[in-house]
Amino acid sequence: MVRVEFSSIRLTEVLKTMFFPITAFELLDSLEERGYRLLVRRPLPIPPTHRAYIGGRIAEKRDCTVFVDPDRRFIGVDGTSPENLSIIYLELIDVIKKKFELNLDEVRDYLELVATGIVRSRHMPVNVLNNAFRQGIIQKISEILGEDAGVYSVGFAPRGKIPSVTEWFDLRIEPHIRLPTKEYDLTIVYRSSKSEKVIKFFNQLESTILRAIKALEGEGSESNSG
Repeated sequence: MVRVEFSSIRLTEVLKTMFFPITAFELLDSLEERGYRLLVRRPLPIPPTHRAYIGGRIAEKRDCTVFVDPDRRFIGVDGTSPENLSIIYLELIDVIKKKFELNLDEVRDYLELVATGIVRSRHMPVNVLNNAFRQGIIQKISEILGEDAGVYSVGFAPRGKIPSVTEWFDLRIEPHIRLPTKEYDLTIVYRSSKSEKVIKFFNQLESTILRAIKALEGEGSESNSG
């Protein structure tokens, strides 16, 4: 069975508050109480009228890591297993809601998913990508470059939008540099101010990637046979 071998999956909550509301002592205590291994030392004690922050990769559990950046106002989790990441993400959201009494739907700017991985294939990725696109365009580029050109990497994004918008996706597929005749290398970004959209996409992440590759291989095979 074809599977996606994920090298990284990351879910990041980016907030739009003027000041980052997730402070160090409360966050670290809450994570430690839930069985996380802390990766950082607690800040030195400060007066109760001050806020203490901490940044970077701060705790881990189930082969997933919690990271935070107060200056850029985001907090999230990363790992390589979608199943474990889902569990840790939900735990982190529960900490944010209960310990800091935050309504994320009110303070969220957007939730972003970023994933990278490899998919093995019985087809040759270098040929599939080249054959999936109109040969007329490839011929024109070949004439411009003065070389026999082909398509090596493809990307898909929202039609007519630019990467700086909140509602965005970006799927990039190319032959893996190590085994370009047997593996695809892929990167996918998906973000939205509506967390339910991102979570739904995340829950279908592997099947979505495999369906996209199957579609490309179908087009490539048809073009090649014709």
